[in-house]
Amino acid sequence: LSSNGYEAIVLDAVASKLYVGEQDSGRIQVFSFQNGILGPRLLYLETGFNDLTDLTLITLADGSQALAALHGNATIFNGLALGSGRAYLQILDPDNGIQLADLTLSGQFKDLEGLTVAGAEILFCDDAGPSSAGNLVAVSLQAVLGAVTAMASPPSINWQLVAADPADNLSLWVDPDSGLAAIQNGSNPRQIIS
Repeated sequence: LSSNGYEAIVLDAVASKLYVGEQDSGRIQVFSFQNGILGPRLLYLETGFNDLTDLTLITLADGSQALAALHGNATIFNGLALGSGRAYLQILDPDNGIQLADLTLSGQFKDLEGLTVAGAEILFCDDAGPSSAGNLVAVSLQAVLGAVTAMASPPSINWQLVAADPADNLSLWVDPDSGLAAIQNGSNPRQIIS
């Protein structure tokens, strides 16, 4: 378990996975979830940003799923918090956490703390504080999908073996170009780690 404060949860019923977001660290824990039973933690996804306020799944143009991670106004960029009226949305590959696209949102809101897909829009909930009424903020889902499409194809990963334990069939891999690291157990897919 974590001491970082669970803040968000989303279920991918098709892939039988449950994504649980930690507010303080921005980390997303991925669990097996089948037949209503929470299984083992499969991996961590590192978003690279704090103040994770909500998660949702979106369907990309090719029919695949992506994970949308919303970070609120306390998100730190280059040592400074975003501040009131700003939020950060990441679109992540739900299997490895690689960022597919991102959007910085700004407008007449205090702090966006919830999101869901509704038709052709992503709706965000503005936590305006105890003295003001909250608002809904809408962004075109097509704009988000366009940001994913507009990104160049992800760079190829040049995995290089760092260490292996033949007895346990466990190995450590790195990509020196991107700085990504992964572990691999036997012939299972590599799991990106931090």
